[in-house]
Amino acid sequence: MSSRALRVALIQSGRIVEDRTFTGNAKITVGSDPKCTFLVPMADVPTTTPVFELSKHGTRLLFDSQREGRVSLEGTEVELTSLAGRALKKGNQFSLALPDAAKGRMTVGEVSLLFQFVEPPKKPTPAALPKGAKGLVAQLDRSFIVVLGLSLAAHFAGAGWISAQPAVVDPELAMEDQQPDRFARAMLPPKPAVKTEVPTATKSPEAVAAAPTPTKQPVRDTRPTAAAIKDRVRGMGMLALIGAKGDGTGALGDLLQNSGVGDITSALRDAKNVTVASVDDARRKGEDQGRTSNIGTIATEGVRNVELDERAVANSNVTGRVESETVEVDTKEIDERALSRWLNARKPAMISCYERELKRHPTLAGRMVIRFAVDPRGHVGRVGFDDDTLKSPAVQQCITTVMRAWVLPFSPEDEVPVSLPFIFAAGR
Repeated sequence: MSSRALRVALIQSGRIVEDRTFTGNAKITVGSDPKCTFLVPMADVPTTTPVFELSKHGTRLLFDSQREGRVSLEGTEVELTSLAGRALKKGNQFSLALPDAAKGRMTVGEVSLLFQFVEPPKKPTPAALPKGAKGLVAQLDRSFIVVLGLSLAAHFAGAGWISAQPAVVDPELAMEDQQPDRFARAMLPPKPAVKTEVPTATKSPEAVAAAPTPTKQPVRDTRPTAAAIKDRVRGMGMLALIGAKGDGTGALGDLLQNSGVGDITSALRDAKNVTVASVDDARRKGEDQGRTSNIGTIATEGVRNVELDERAVANSNVTGRVESETVEVDTKEIDERALSRWLNARKPAMISCYERELKRHPTLAGRMVIRFAVDPRGHVGRVGFDDDTLKSPAVQQCITTVMRAWVLPFSPEDEVPVSLPFIFAAGR
């Protein structure tokens, strides 16, 4: 078994797209099959082509009589086909043992492979742990542990001191010691204090007889007069009347209460800047109902140079016809017949995309090959167009949008490329 590793680079379209190094036992293949070592989808290559075989007996190059390439053996470059006599033949293939100094290039369809032997990659050496990194306590910093201990001790000591202090009892305040509520005092004014006569010593009969006899005072009528109410109303604003509150039914009720004036109109007749409106004043004079007015006809007389967009005029009599050719699938995981039936059932969506542009361009016709990939979940990805003689970006965008929403009833192991040709033609 060779002590060196085989390095293989895949070249496509003039640039290296993949570079890998192989050791141990392996069989290297290239093709469009998802199981190949080098997967080349959407390219003109065979499904599976074996190129190298690594085993404990060494590395062997696999090729057939039509394979093109050059190999350097012992410092001499020779054509690949001229090495058939030195190789072992297995069916239609040849197997050539490669020494450690061999290198070369060969072509498989549209791609090329470069190979040579290199030193095997070294395995990364695991980093050694420090001596003190054994256990959780050993990994902690000593200064951190000391600070943490002191902080915990201070917190517990403070909590214990606070819990040992006597509880503070709030004294109960009497009603008169509390802060008076000005809104409560405004709505419920305090009652005047009642004077209580302090009892004195028992008076003699002579003193009682000499005391003057109290006379009864006439009761005064405290009800406000109509004139007083008018004076109060004249000096009050509308906001004061609206916002007043009292024991009456409202602001005016407070003023007219116990006044003997029962008519609000007569009380406000002489007030300044106040007018009393009647029911007749509230109605519109000469009309009981509102009237409506219509907008006259919009005049277009005199308008000139009005043009219509020609693209907006669509030919509704033109219909489209879409025919599909044989679908191409590069794997056996998806049945071509089942896929064709499923795609033909979605052909009306393609016709709709085509007819939408056909009504704008009645001469639109051509052939288009739609290339897309089906992922393991059945979704459509990487939609592309080849051999497009239709040359309509709008149809391409519409078809791409429609296909992105498809979910096919197939679940391959990896993405499967599919080619779907369509022919678009106009009909009436």
